[in-house]
Amino acid sequence: MPAPRNIHVTVCACTYRRPEGLAALLEGLGKQTFASLPRPSLSIVIADNEGGEHAREACARFKRRCDIPIEYVHEVRRGISHARNACLARLRKDCDFFAMIDDDEIPHPDWIEQLLLIQQRTQADVVQGRVLPELPDGAPDWIVRGGYFDWQLRSDEARAAQQQGYAELQRARTNNVLVRHAVVRELGLRFDPRFALTGGEDLVFFEAIKAAGYRIVYAPLACVRDIIPPERTTFEYLWRMWYRVGCNDRFKGPHLGKPNASRWRLLRRRWKRTGTHAFLLGSALLIGNLLRGRASLDHLGQGILLISRGLGRAAGLLGIRYEQYR
Repeated sequence: MPAPRNIHVTVCACTYRRPEGLAALLEGLGKQTFASLPRPSLSIVIADNEGGEHAREACARFKRRCDIPIEYVHEVRRGISHARNACLARLRKDCDFFAMIDDDEIPHPDWIEQLLLIQQRTQADVVQGRVLPELPDGAPDWIVRGGYFDWQLRSDEARAAQQQGYAELQRARTNNVLVRHAVVRELGLRFDPRFALTGGEDLVFFEAIKAAGYRIVYAPLACVRDIIPPERTTFEYLWRMWYRVGCNDRFKGPHLGKPNASRWRLLRRRWKRTGTHAFLLGSALLIGNLLRGRASLDHLGQGILLISRGLGRAAGLLGIRYEQYR
């Protein structure tokens, strides 16, 4: 009998005007270690949505220093969906899994191994890892204490994962994820170009996978560091981020609720998607803290940002597009 071949994993990343971040990402990929699993066959695809020499040279330097095959591609069509699809188009036929990560993130040395360990344990089709935000020195205290960039820490899935080491998810994101290549081939799936400039394309992509009956799980030990630049640690940026998240909430499919949900639950879910729930909850938090004499952003931030998300949801239902990738 022939010996079974090693599984093949392709790491995909899209980049746009972040040569330093891309270089740090590639350095982290070159340092991947495997202590509990045989080392898989690895390759890398970088889709550059700018086409500048800096990103191309970062890939060339990595190729000279590391034996992991890397392919650089310049995607001339502007938008994140096109760049992600350029990565998918270059997956080898013998690719078993592809992983996606952002160009402002640095993977832990056992990142790929931890994704594969949970995949083997659960036989899931998609494994979402954890993103650990790394705030810059001098970040405002109210942002540090509020944990606004570490949404996974407060999620229900994170609490469930503490019990069993993983948790079932309804959706995933491309900032730290492992996907079974055969699933995408079977579904003929690509990132929807209608969302190329707005974002939210990954929500649509993974909801389609979930709707087709495939499993998505959360792997809290598969970690990447998200390097937050100083310009993001402002109230203005967080307001825009929560507004964008609200706009993109319209992409969340109605099938993601519990099966056989009651009519009341369906109506409640639809009401939340209008933005009214977030707006009223944020207003209540804001007014309550003001009445208690708590006027600092430590106390007011959560309420204000929930209002922003509610406004974003309402704007999304009205067809207003927030084009973050323009």
